[in-house]
Amino acid sequence: MDFLPKGLKDIAAASATALNRAVQFTEERLGHSERTELDAYFENLLSRAEQIKSWTEKIVTSAEAVLQPNPGTRVEDYLIEKLAVTEKRKERLRNLEWLGSNMVAAGQELTPGDTYGSALIKCGQTQLKLGQVEREFANKADKEFIKPLKKFLDEDAKTLSKEKRLLEVKRLDLDAAKSKVKKVRSTDQPQASNRSYDQIVKELDEAEAELRRTQDEFDKQVELVTEICNKIIKSNEQHVKYLSKFVDAQAEFYQQQKNHLDDLLNNRTSNDDANSHSNSTGFATFAALSENSSNTPEQQ
Repeated sequence: MDFLPKGLKDIAAASATALNRAVQFTEERLGHSERTELDAYFENLLSRAEQIKSWTEKIVTSAEAVLQPNPGTRVEDYLIEKLAVTEKRKERLRNLEWLGSNMVAAGQELTPGDTYGSALIKCGQTQLKLGQVEREFANKADKEFIKPLKKFLDEDAKTLSKEKRLLEVKRLDLDAAKSKVKKVRSTDQPQASNRSYDQIVKELDEAEAELRRTQDEFDKQVELVTEICNKIIKSNEQHVKYLSKFVDAQAEFYQQQKNHLDDLLNNRTSNDDANSHSNSTGFATFAALSENSSNTPEQQ
């Protein structure tokens, strides 16, 4: 191929390499060729790293479902994130905020001034506060827990997948070179191959040089993948910190929700005490209404 331009030579060489890989892969599948096996330590290391990657993906997906239960909204957020939309969007209302808004609106419009209307407004205002707390928790958990894990998946885990695929390519090249050396050695008699002794020696030297080169590249790739696996396994220490921040945010979230509900319950209790003998509005008549409802069948 000396007469070919350099660009065509490169294409021809790449095509030959790809063909050798395909042949090697096919022969391995058919059991006609041996393959280089990775040592047990490396296999175990790679398995642990891939388990961390797999479980991190599942944890991120589950956490996102907790923070945003609506799958359609999650898909929309995912597309916006991937498309890198910079336009500022109006923040969505949480479900509790929708509930609170509707309760307040209903209390103001449907039964203004009476017991049920006042109770709806007070309960709705609390739901709005709960929704705001939920929003703050979701933002904090996303920033301190989900986003760091996503960064890990986009960087270290993705690098592992890429280098693992390249390792398989290097292994195919190595085994193809081994097969070539074996084939040349099996026909090293000039009378058996209709080639001169010098031709056979030259082919064997070239095949062995190719074997040394592919072995060196394979060994280097194994070292690189080993480093990445160790880095991923060590990242568990940082993931514990992310998890701790998530738990702290969750504890704060539930405590704030409890405080708002306690305020609502205390407001109801104080109204009950202050208005036990009056017709004033609010939560004061909730207990009375419930009691009357339960006593109605007996009175009849």
